[in-house]
Amino acid sequence: MFYWVIDNGMRTALAMVLLLLLAGLVQHPQTTELTDQMTVFTTDEYAPVANITMGVNQAIAANIALTGTKNVAGQDWDVYRFTLDETGQLNVEFDGSNSNDPDATSGNGIDTYEWKIYFDMPYGGDYVLEPHTFSEPASSNGLFTYSFQNVTVSEDGAQEMEIRMELRVYDAVGKRSDKFRMYFVVADTGSVDQEPVFQIDGSNNMTSTDADVFYINGTLVSGSETGEVFVEGAFSMDDFEESAIVRYNLMIEGLYDRSDALSDGDTFSLTLSIDEFYTNLSETLQIYIRTYEGDNERWLAYHWFDITLMACQGLVAPQDAISAGGEFILDEDGECQWDGAWTYDSQTGQWEAPEPQVPIDLDQNSNLSITEVGPFKSSVDTYSIDGVSYPVLYLKESFHVDALLTQSNGQAVGGKCLNMYLDPEVNTTPIATIQTDDLDGTVEWFSGDPLQNPTLRGVEPSGAKLEGLRTLKLAFEPDIYVPGGCDEDVENALNGSEVEVEVLVRSRVDFQVLTNWYYGGEAGIPEGQLVVGEVALLRDRLDLAIENEEVQFIRQYRNETGAWVTMTAEINESVTNEQGIARFEWSFDGGSCDGVECTGEWQVIAVYAGSQNFQASQNNISFAVDHKAAGEVEDTPPAQDEESVEDFVPESVPGFEVWLVILALLFAVSFRRKLNV
Repeated sequence: MFYWVIDNGMRTALAMVLLLLLAGLVQHPQTTELTDQMTVFTTDEYAPVANITMGVNQAIAANIALTGTKNVAGQDWDVYRFTLDETGQLNVEFDGSNSNDPDATSGNGIDTYEWKIYFDMPYGGDYVLEPHTFSEPASSNGLFTYSFQNVTVSEDGAQEMEIRMELRVYDAVGKRSDKFRMYFVVADTGSVDQEPVFQIDGSNNMTSTDADVFYINGTLVSGSETGEVFVEGAFSMDDFEESAIVRYNLMIEGLYDRSDALSDGDTFSLTLSIDEFYTNLSETLQIYIRTYEGDNERWLAYHWFDITLMACQGLVAPQDAISAGGEFILDEDGECQWDGAWTYDSQTGQWEAPEPQVPIDLDQNSNLSITEVGPFKSSVDTYSIDGVSYPVLYLKESFHVDALLTQSNGQAVGGKCLNMYLDPEVNTTPIATIQTDDLDGTVEWFSGDPLQNPTLRGVEPSGAKLEGLRTLKLAFEPDIYVPGGCDEDVENALNGSEVEVEVLVRSRVDFQVLTNWYYGGEAGIPEGQLVVGEVALLRDRLDLAIENEEVQFIRQYRNETGAWVTMTAEINESVTNEQGIARFEWSFDGGSCDGVECTGEWQVIAVYAGSQNFQASQNNISFAVDHKAAGEVEDTPPAQDEESVEDFVPESVPGFEVWLVILALLFAVSFRRKLNV
């Protein structure tokens, strides 16, 4: 803080200086012509969209390998493995030129490219929280080169860390895009880690079978430097992500299998039990294969087989018998029995068509039911409210719906168009149309399938409503034309039907640090100093603040055994404000922990446990706070706020001079803007 002391003489001098400034600043209005390169936006409806691809890196192509993807909140991001060159670094070019602003009238409409690099530090080194940030103008055309130097793989190659890159782009009016991400693992010069190469026996792919088991056979040709390559087989992609105990139980049941650790030249054979998948219908079964190297799952890759399970494990009915309304059914002993107009002799294997009959009227009523609804392609999630379990979908994310259309007598109705509505009382236009299967009248619809849902829209906001209970409705409406939905079915002989189910729409969250409270190590503080921290809770897919949600700030200290002890009575519970910000303040306890002298090592952990409308954060935020005696802490004056008007014009300046100073500042800003036109 500094002060001015102004006497009468200085007042006169100051007034003269200001008059001279005003005389030079007041000018006649100038005409400014816009250059051809300037784009004038009269409206700006859409936010820009960020996108990154690898740039032109032919000279170092051998040092770059795409090893898989990383799933973050339902979104897959590419993971690359870089190998440093003989200089101990690798300069990699990235291309953000595919980013665009839908509102742009020329070019891609991007004004600024903001690149951020997180966790660029050597494996085992000090943890770096702050990203490296680079702001590039439109003239960069989205091209950006970054020099990787830190090796993020342990010396034995068994462990590794990931560097994260994020790109946000801004348009001419300052709107910003969502984050686009990439992840990198950096290996040292001369690394010999190569992608495993497999030879998998695919002779059973796309074939029919009536066997009890299915074998996955193959050979690891190359790529196993340390003898730790694995092959896994399962009937669901989700099974690969289950816990060890769940996968063990699946293995006992024959629904999952894993090879031993493989070296180059080793063969493998996985066995999966398929006998329980046979039904009274002929169905296609997908078998998934996952390969990777090491516990950190390098070079992760997926393969799959499609096999056809014969109806009743080998019994096949003529198409005419099926078209006549017949089917195999399972009796109480699990044996297939034919039920239909045609007859089947199990001893001779002969089929016989029925005698022609006079047509009779069928039941004209239809019945529509929803058998499953859930997030993504095949996941199922529920949430209980007052003892009632509701299916869960996630805002701005994909979802799937399974349904069945039958006559009231149970006969399947295939080849019919259904309308799907979300909150039909508000949104009268269907969000999608669905076709029932020609053979069995079933529906297996996924919003992320462009053939089923060209818009690829998932769960969208309903007016101003984001999260909460919503109504999902399927309707068979053959007698009317529905704008944006199904046409009238002029050949239909059935009555329409509909079904509704209440679903809970939740949002995933983005938990961010606003004001960190790190006072660890040399940054330690004395007892009694105020510790302040702030975090922000945002919707992950919309970057909108989440208000009135409880965030816990848990304080822990390290006891004499080195274990962290939670002070349950001292948990700070803060509710987020309208900006989604939660804050805590703590008068630091220093070397006194629960009234007992301790080492003074503390940490404060921010935790968001979720609520009905919001999923719990997958990552907590933690910073160390260490005790340091008052005599050991350097006295540093508080940082001055250069923009503070109180610092610039203190109370000691008389009122007349205050007004003169403010006028001078305003005209100086005006003059600077004129120069920038």
